[in-house]
Amino acid sequence: MHFIATYEAYLFLASFLVSLLNIHILWWKNHEKNLIWLLLAMVSIAVYNFFAVLDAASAELSSRIFWSKLIYFGAVNITPFLLLFFINYPHKRVQLNWKIIFGILIVPAASIAAVMTNDFHHLFWTGFVPISGTINGYIFQHGPFYWIAVGYAYLCGIAAILLIYEDMRRFSGIYRSQSLWLLISAAFPLVFSLIYDFRLNPIPGMDILPIGFSFSGLGLVFSVVFLRMFDLVPVSRNLLVENLQDGVVIIDNQSRVVDMNPAARKLFNRGGIKIGDDIEKFEDRYLSALRNQTEQTEVIIQGAGVSHLLFIPSQLLNETGNKAGIMFIIRDMTEIRLVEQALHQSQQRYQSLIEDVLDISTVGICILDKDFNLVWVNQAGAIEWLGNREKLLNQDIRKILLQDFSSDLIENGERLIGEILMSYHSHYFMDDVEIHFRNQDTLVDRWLLYSSRPITVGFFTGGRIEQFIDITEQKLLQNKIELLAITDELTGIYNRRGLMEFSRHDFNRARRTNTQLGVIYFDIDYFKEMNDKYGHIQGDAVLSETIRQVGSCLRDMDTFARYGGDEFVILVPDADLRQSVEIAQRIQKVVSSAPIRIGEDLITVNLSLGIAQIRPQDSLTSLLNRADQAMYRAKQAGRGRLEVCD
Repeated sequence: MHFIATYEAYLFLASFLVSLLNIHILWWKNHEKNLIWLLLAMVSIAVYNFFAVLDAASAELSSRIFWSKLIYFGAVNITPFLLLFFINYPHKRVQLNWKIIFGILIVPAASIAAVMTNDFHHLFWTGFVPISGTINGYIFQHGPFYWIAVGYAYLCGIAAILLIYEDMRRFSGIYRSQSLWLLISAAFPLVFSLIYDFRLNPIPGMDILPIGFSFSGLGLVFSVVFLRMFDLVPVSRNLLVENLQDGVVIIDNQSRVVDMNPAARKLFNRGGIKIGDDIEKFEDRYLSALRNQTEQTEVIIQGAGVSHLLFIPSQLLNETGNKAGIMFIIRDMTEIRLVEQALHQSQQRYQSLIEDVLDISTVGICILDKDFNLVWVNQAGAIEWLGNREKLLNQDIRKILLQDFSSDLIENGERLIGEILMSYHSHYFMDDVEIHFRNQDTLVDRWLLYSSRPITVGFFTGGRIEQFIDITEQKLLQNKIELLAITDELTGIYNRRGLMEFSRHDFNRARRTNTQLGVIYFDIDYFKEMNDKYGHIQGDAVLSETIRQVGSCLRDMDTFARYGGDEFVILVPDADLRQSVEIAQRIQKVVSSAPIRIGEDLITVNLSLGIAQIRPQDSLTSLLNRADQAMYRAKQAGRGRLEVCD
């Protein structure tokens, strides 16, 4: 084979190097994320480009045909691999199995077989026409098998784009912008393919699609790995939604089901509810409970067995405080209701039912007689909430509530205990009342979901059944997710969202009370060079240690946040310009006088700082911008210094 240097070959070589960069990044990150399908797509792009280099540099037609055949080992697999990746990214849609994978990859395999045997049937390429004025240019005339392969590639690419578009419609805020970035990156090669297949190519005979795929892959890898797109979504679902035993259903403002967890799918298996359904069209009684978005609803499902489902609605708010949808917690109350029913039917079965069923339940349950004396309490109720079982029996529950439940440890304690006592005397139900306990000594929080129902025998009330469900873990998980949303993962200080949320309070207070408010805006000088020299892991260590040093100089009332990259913002309430400058000077001195060791090197970190003070005409954004401009002047003036905004 004879090769010649052509500018097309150099273009494909550059594109091949870009695809190798994508593979290197994904291989480096593959232990952190399930990126195997994206990695395979990048490998296919590299194969496509590699053989395109050899094809473009071949001087004879026979060589070009040979390398063009090998090109299809990469070309036909790219969009199917991308489709397999986006099926479960950024969230899991289906469980991939060998049947699905085989069904998606069978056409690419058949296309490879067709192109490799083209000499026998000429159904992939029908002929090759030389291009006048070129050294080795040929137009490959396409047969029906080629258009089948191209059509299937388009189909997979469009399917992947539609999956991204579906997420873009469902998400809001930054997640919608991230989905749009993915959409543009995924659609980029589609444009190149249309240009080539419809012969609108500005370079006749040159297949520009490998270049399009390489730079599209670069955009996808950058989005997934470096922008850390959708990281919060999987965290929140795994911690708070996916592993809950209770069903969770999310309804948007258009009354559509936009998400549900596995427990909800299991509870609704008889109704066939799915994401995208309009709840206004549900006719089943238990599904129509999703339309009651203000009150808890319990429904009874008749079928092979009787099931009780409790629907608990909770309003979801967006970043601006407006309603973004409704979250329903669906709790299977069947076991508890069956116990109640059995108790209603026969008081003689109390002891056996308690010993066989209730005593092993994690739900705290106690039984009261008609005089409100405690006749039985299970292990969960005694140990977790009320105390020693033997001492509790035959005691008046009203005295226990008034004496042993310290009302000052309960949020709105007096009102809640009053309502419980009133329900006893009025013989009415109390369903799922949330009680918040706060230990004043240990500052430990606990949450209890309390229910109380009268036990009726015929027309007479024979006592009450009390239920205590510990929801502390769910509450703590919810609080943890809320904290993760406003905290920078690396440094532990606020992120940009947390800054805007908490600084707005300080800013409004300063405007309202006409008090001082300073802003210190800084970044780490030559931080990029440190990253390049020592690597990102050591760079992160320098960043974390620097932030620790800066934090030691701040007051408890100051707000410290990572604004982005190596840029940080400090809000200094109740401080005039002189005090803000003193704090900034102290920060600069502490950081520069405490070198950080990286391996055998001691690195002296210097900061460029900008300081601004609130003005009557300022908005929060303009105040931050003025501090940013002052920091920029400090960097222009030689770095390692501070500047004050005039």
